[in-house]
Amino acid sequence: MAPPASPPAPASRRRVAFLACLGAMFLASGARAQTPPDFTVAFLGDQGLGPSAVAVLELIAAEGADAVVHSGDFEYADNPQAWEAQINAVLGPSFPYFASIGNHDTQRFRGSGGYQELLKARLDRLGIHWNGDLGVSSALEYGGILFLLTGPGTEGANHDSYIRAVLASSSRPWRLSSWHKNQHLMQVEAKGDETGWGVYEESRRGGAIIVTAHAHTYSRTHLLSHMQTQTIASLSDTLQVRADAPASPADEGASFVVVSGLGGHSIRSQLLQGNWWASVYTATQNATYGALFGVFSYGGDPSLAHFYFKNIAGAIIDDFYVRTNVIQAAVGVDPAAGRSELSMHLVSPHPARDRLSLLYELPEAAPVDLVVYDVTGRVVHRAFFGRFHPAGRHLWEWEIEPSLPSGVYTCRIHVPGEARMARAVVLR
Repeated sequence: MAPPASPPAPASRRRVAFLACLGAMFLASGARAQTPPDFTVAFLGDQGLGPSAVAVLELIAAEGADAVVHSGDFEYADNPQAWEAQINAVLGPSFPYFASIGNHDTQRFRGSGGYQELLKARLDRLGIHWNGDLGVSSALEYGGILFLLTGPGTEGANHDSYIRAVLASSSRPWRLSSWHKNQHLMQVEAKGDETGWGVYEESRRGGAIIVTAHAHTYSRTHLLSHMQTQTIASLSDTLQVRADAPASPADEGASFVVVSGLGGHSIRSQLLQGNWWASVYTATQNATYGALFGVFSYGGDPSLAHFYFKNIAGAIIDDFYVRTNVIQAAVGVDPAAGRSELSMHLVSPHPARDRLSLLYELPEAAPVDLVVYDVTGRVVHRAFFGRFHPAGRHLWEWEIEPSLPSGVYTCRIHVPGEARMARAVVLR
């Protein structure tokens, strides 16, 4: 199939230099970095430990991926350190690796040495901020892309309302919604209805691409204008993703669903069929392991992405294009009128000694995360953890830990798509 635009020359992979500048860009006020040309994200799930899993990671490295999204089920042995070591051996300890909880991850997800702790440490090393309960009800921005990492059907509750709120408050044109489990008709293996339709429909209405795993197969739908009824919006291999316009009585949102579960653990057969599937790759089709790759801002076009599923033998199994029609107006922001801004400032006597007070104002209801860093960038305090706050003014008071020394500290408040910082001096 001919691409909709002339393909770019193979991009030299800029990861080392890109990471250095992106960390600073993301931490800047508003975190408004644009997606760099040919920014590549790999998608996988159901990984495991061993040669097949390593081969998929080596494929990801060979394709020059800039980040990984892992949609749950890490290594099936409740051994977070072994899983982390496997990733680090191929991609390195500072590779951007984002993950959602899977049903085989629940026993060691939380707590000391758990998967979540390792994932948080990786993000902290990279200076990537997230809000919420990482991997369960969480969101982050990287490379100008909004990543939603949730756990419907596995852990947590109200995932549909969380997805709706985050997408409604973001102006990012590229949005990715990742979780592990499926609805029965959103996979081709034997899985049942485990997530509810709300997370699918809210992601679609918000213009987010949906990536899951759980079924140890690969499958992709056509563009759908309704997930629960599998209503096909287009059969084109250039999928026009769009968000619902809140001011319109119609439901214009359209997106697609991918199951990318051939990360290395096992491969299962196709048991279900449906005319909404554009591509199916399972043991029935003699599948081997691989990953889905999305090349965003393809050829420098910020609204175009090139997706392909490649297996570890080097074969391209699925090849398609996505154009995002998600614009600020589609999520309730008038670009011409501008947007009221998040604000934050110190209100306590300054320098502070035992207590610090911050006044912040939200232009709209949103999940809020507030982090305090020392001069080395180490996190010394985190508040709210993505808890929803109504619009308006709020006062936050920090009882400064007695163990913290005198010095300069940076307070950073973050809502999806926007951040503000204030520097505070603590004198003991």
